[in-house]
Amino acid sequence: MLLIFYCTPILYSETMIPPPYQWLLHANPLAPLMINWRTVLLEGRLQPDYLLLSGVYALIILYAGHRVYERFRWRFAEVL
Repeated sequence: MLLIFYCTPILYSETMIPPPYQWLLHANPLAPLMINWRTVLLEGRLQPDYLLLSGVYALIILYAGHRVYERFRWRFAEVL
């Protein structure tokens, strides 16, 4: 979690990351969301490619969470 926090461009701009490491920025599921928030708040425009990437990450995480829930549904009452 700490690595994802430092790899998310909140306190720095995504343009500060050197080109060989740009792929790490796009592999982080929080980065497109934060980049879009910064662009909307500072420039007043929405970047559809980052919005689409955020949606794809959300669907992947939703699917993975559903799979985990379905696999361990019978033990959820015991754990909670």
